[in-house]
Amino acid sequence: MKKKEASLQFNTVLYGSFPDLTYTIEDIIAKGDKVVVRCTTRGTHEGEFQGIPATGKKIEYGRIQIWKIKDGKVVEGRVQVDILMMMQQLGVDLKPKEEQNRFFSFKRKQRNNGR
Repeated sequence: MKKKEASLQFNTVLYGSFPDLTYTIEDIIAKGDKVVVRCTTRGTHEGEFQGIPATGKKIEYGRIQIWKIKDGKVVEGRVQVDILMMMQQLGVDLKPKEEQNRFFSFKRKQRNNGR
């Protein structure tokens, strides 16, 4: 599936689940060939979403979009959405199962700065 088709499919599901979905633009910042948009998404859960039956609950979460523009057209984009906030507002139990509750340690890769 192409990115455009996947995006259309996801938006169809999203608006079917939250038919009153709105986006409020909080900030727009442009520099060079990049545009960053920070917005707040709001809606009411009125249809099944990700296997969660309609709850009638209101949701509100943030999102940040970064667009690369070339010749007046979007040629690349990234969207960061606070799905955790959305799921918490829908009442999803986000506690890991006991057997999945493991700790991981990460070691930072050291940069070679010629030292």
